[in-house]
Amino acid sequence: MKHWLTIIFIFLAITSFGQNNSVTIDTSNYYDYARKVVNLDWLRTSDAVPILIDEIKKAGFSYAYINVGQLLKINDTTRLVLTVSFSHDIKFGFVYEDNHGIPLTKNDRDFMSSELPVGYSQVEKDSNGKTKFMRVKTLPTNVFLLKQTCYWYEYDYAKKKITVSKDIAENILRQDIRKYLTQIRK
Repeated sequence: MKHWLTIIFIFLAITSFGQNNSVTIDTSNYYDYARKVVNLDWLRTSDAVPILIDEIKKAGFSYAYINVGQLLKINDTTRLVLTVSFSHDIKFGFVYEDNHGIPLTKNDRDFMSSELPVGYSQVEKDSNGKTKFMRVKTLPTNVFLLKQTCYWYEYDYAKKKITVSKDIAENILRQDIRKYLTQIRK
């Protein structure tokens, strides 16, 4: 009898803890889960590149024409390094802006839905270590900006409850890439 009670107790414990009151976190509610006191990190370019390539392939574009770090000549004086690009029948690229800031704010994502032209600043370093900023006032219509500051996640070495995991941030990035890719197909 004790064994049956133990089995029933274990079953109830597993099912009650297993019923995760999980809510789907996506681009529409991502910032609702931002907490003020938490350890944060952001997806780096090295995290974003494989995701960009994967989403481009999933959208049906041939892997053979996907490039990483391609230099694009915008005009006689302006060059732009594309983080990931596709260079075949439909030509497009993504620039992953690798800086972030605090506090977290929904407004960081406003550029994605704005009708205004989006600009971008990139850093140029010479062999002597001198740094120069190059501003691209308006990105070409087939170049899409992704900002690292929009892809934040929580981490906790003590393994406490983490609401926004790195997987969720990667999923938000994937959603944004898919949104841009649907614009290309139109």
